[in-house]
Amino acid sequence: MNQLETALLFRDAGAVKRYHTCRMSRQQDLAAHTHGVLMLVLQVYPECSKRLMIAALHHDLPELITGDIPAPAKRNSATLSVHLEEMEKATGPLYVDMGLTTFEECVLKWCDTFELVLFCMEEVLMGNMYATGPLTKGLEWCQNDHTSKVLLGTSYTSATVSLLLEQTLRTTQPFIKEKK
Repeated sequence: MNQLETALLFRDAGAVKRYHTCRMSRQQDLAAHTHGVLMLVLQVYPECSKRLMIAALHHDLPELITGDIPAPAKRNSATLSVHLEEMEKATGPLYVDMGLTTFEECVLKWCDTFELVLFCMEEVLMGNMYATGPLTKGLEWCQNDHTSKVLLGTSYTSATVSLLLEQTLRTTQPFIKEKK
């Protein structure tokens, strides 16, 4: 594959549509999502490595081949997750293993999920109540997953992550049902 073909492949990956199984009032593509993730990485961890920034840019590019598999499907099928990971690694220039540290992987995963939270929060604030489901699930994950515990337990990320969560919870509280 020559340089032009690679550049066009990356552009095509940016056009992959997200949220195809949930009614959204506007479309988000992979390029907009990736921009949001990278900006969150820089906000949460301003001293991040170039390696982490490149990983943020590449983290979903294999979806050009696999499609955007909904998170519930991946969560509910360990077999699907394993096969999907194998498929992603076989997507050539789209998949890049940057050799991230465990902490960097946590930053990327948390920012990836929190970008979903922000998109869904905007949808809900514009009146799209269909987005409350993914918003609620995303917020629960961002608060309770081991990655959030790692980021909240690290001095240079804890303040930003804590404030982002606090402000988002305050903004979305009227729209989110409490678990009983």
